[in-house]
Amino acid sequence: MRFNIQIVSFIILGIFILTLPIYSAPQELTEKTIKLISGNGEYGEQDPFNYWREEEKKAYRNAYIMIEWIVENRGFYVIDGTKYINYNNTNLGENDTSIFYKTTFVLPADFSGPSLEILIRANDAATIWLNGEHIFSNDRGPATPEEVTKNFRIAPPTIQFDPPTNVLYPFQEGINTIDIEVYNLWGGTGLDYKITVKYFQPASADDGIEGLLNDVLELHNSGVLNKGQANALVKKLEAASKNLNKGKPKAACNEIQAFINQVNALINSGKLSPEEGDPLIEAAIMLIDEICG
Repeated sequence: MRFNIQIVSFIILGIFILTLPIYSAPQELTEKTIKLISGNGEYGEQDPFNYWREEEKKAYRNAYIMIEWIVENRGFYVIDGTKYINYNNTNLGENDTSIFYKTTFVLPADFSGPSLEILIRANDAATIWLNGEHIFSNDRGPATPEEVTKNFRIAPPTIQFDPPTNVLYPFQEGINTIDIEVYNLWGGTGLDYKITVKYFQPASADDGIEGLLNDVLELHNSGVLNKGQANALVKKLEAASKNLNKGKPKAACNEIQAFINQVNALINSGKLSPEEGDPLIEAAIMLIDEICG
């Protein structure tokens, strides 16, 4: 795989953008797009796809979508198509304190040429990690209308930052985690963001498997499945996708059947309700019929 970073720009206490330009696609690949936002739901409710915790040892909980009148009265700029989130739904936070937020996305086994773009507005400062690797941070300080631009120099397979610090750029098969630390200097705190992940996949990859992958991710993001349970299901679907691309439909169907067996086990143990698990089973059975007849 090849990765490339061009520019990071941000406005302190305003917006900064992390852009990784799209990889040039080889022939017979199709481009796929995953979009993630803050504020999935109604004002005042918990966001099922965004989580927060106070420090490393504490468990994550769902973030709140800040009540609309608070956002309007505080004069927060909100990125188009998103809603502002924080950890307590009151806007105010403890001074000189960091809150950690996270969201996730899934990449299939045969992904290539991934790119990532993050548009984020954090109050007061943000640090971003992808799968545990630090990829960007901006300095805290007073609000300023002046845009500050930093250029990244690429040194495959690492990224050379300015100031220099080389890290692997860790896209991975299965669940990918974006962690965002929001530092609150004083007063109000929170963030909103829009994330676009793009990648390429062989045109022969089955769209039905991708649909099941997205369904599993949704159950993971909403807290129904833990990371281990979700990863186990994802691995079976990824194995099915790999076998399809190798021209081994029977092996692919065996992996999908193993997926069905695990979903049944999760239903029987009470980890999934029938309402949550049965649609997965029905979609998987349809896939087996389509692939193996």
